[in-house]
Amino acid sequence: MKPEQRLYDKLRDQYKLKHPNYPDYLTLPVKSYKLSTANGLTQAVIAWIKAHGYQAERVSNTGRPIDNRKEFVDAVGFRRTIGSIEWVPGTGTTGTADIHASIPLKGSNGFAVSVKIEIKVGKDRLSEAQKKYWEQMELAGGVYLVVKNIEDLFQWWDINV
Repeated sequence: MKPEQRLYDKLRDQYKLKHPNYPDYLTLPVKSYKLSTANGLTQAVIAWIKAHGYQAERVSNTGRPIDNRKEFVDAVGFRRTIGSIEWVPGTGTTGTADIHASIPLKGSNGFAVSVKIEIKVGKDRLSEAQKKYWEQMELAGGVYLVVKNIEDLFQWWDINV
């Protein structure tokens, strides 16, 4: 079975459980994900984890923009914009993973383990801050996982969950 099909089968089964009276002759409205992009893959990984009843959330540490631009009309009557947009750094931990989840792993006696998942698509690589964060997670007894495609997640899932 193709990995994409495995994802959609699970999401379809989960939808049927939540909506048992939904007619069988209608197509189930299961969201599709563009797994070739970081955003689509991130959403799919979160959906997969939540479909199994576990907790997962997307984490962003990009900060916030401050718009210092000013708009005015010059002497000739043209509208002009001067200034720039600055970014204030986020207050989260540098190098934090894209997804934070709590999943009971094999051998954890049913207790949830902190799992941090970093999404990397294409030529994207881990930064030094992300490598340090990975070390800290493993020293603290958590799990850090780099997912480059949905197959990576399923291979890890089949072994550990």
